[in-house]
Amino acid sequence: MRPLVYICYGMPKSGSTLAFQLSRAVALGRWQKPDPRGEFTDHTGTPSAFCRDWSAPELRRILDAAEDRRRMLVIKTHSGPSAAVREAAKSGLVRVQAVCRDPRDIALSMVDMGRSGGAWGRVGKGKTVAGPEDARVRIAGQIQTFHEWASMPGVLTLNYERVAFDMKGTVARIAGHMGVRCWPWWVSRSVKRGVTHFNKGKPLRHHSEMAASSAAEWQEQFGEFISSYCSDIPAGCLERGRR
Repeated sequence: MRPLVYICYGMPKSGSTLAFQLSRAVALGRWQKPDPRGEFTDHTGTPSAFCRDWSAPELRRILDAAEDRRRMLVIKTHSGPSAAVREAAKSGLVRVQAVCRDPRDIALSMVDMGRSGGAWGRVGKGKTVAGPEDARVRIAGQIQTFHEWASMPGVLTLNYERVAFDMKGTVARIAGHMGVRCWPWWVSRSVKRGVTHFNKGKPLRHHSEMAASSAAEWQEQFGEFISSYCSDIPAGCLERGRR
C-alpha cells in the first residue's frame, strides 16, 4: 500500500532539503508541477510543506489533506516523532525517511552558518557557533532525534554523501521506498543542488578541515552512530587526504 504521507526528517546541515526536494519530485511524477500553495495547511492556516508539530490532531489534519488531494504528501521536518506518527507508520499510512551526516561535518557547517548569521549557526541566545566544540551538545541532541525517527517501522535512512554525490542512486532508493516508479536520471537533473542552503558541497569535510586529534575525539564519542549510519560513502568521496 502506498502511504498517504511521506515524512522527510533531517539533521541540520545534512542535505535534508535536497533529499526532500528529490522525494517531492519522485512523488509528484514527471508530468506534475509542485503545488505553490504547499502540501497542506498548518494549524495557523498557512500553506506549508514543513511540519513542527506531530501531535495527533496535526497528523490527522495532514492525513485528511492527503485524502482530499488524492495523492501522497511529502512533508519535511526537523522535529521529533510522536506516538501518533509511530502508530500511523505501523498501519502503513505514513512512511519515514531520515537523513543524517557525520557529526564532525555538521559541526563544521554550523561554524559556516555562525559566520553568516544563519539559524543553525546559533547555539543559544546571542551566541553563535565559533568552533566545532560549540556545536557538540546541540548535535548530540539531534542524534537522539535521528534515532527516534530511525527506529520507526520501515524507515529509509540516508546520509549526506549519498544524497549529495549519488543523486540517481538516492532517487532510486526513495522511489523504491515510496512504491513509485520514476526515471532517476530525470529527477536528479530536475532538482537543483542550490537548495542545500550554504553547504559547501564537500564530502567528509573533517578529513581536511578538522585536526586529526579533534576528529578522533569526536569519533570516540559518536563512533557507533557514525559506523551505523554515516559509513555508506560513494566511490570518490574517500579520495581526500587528512590534514
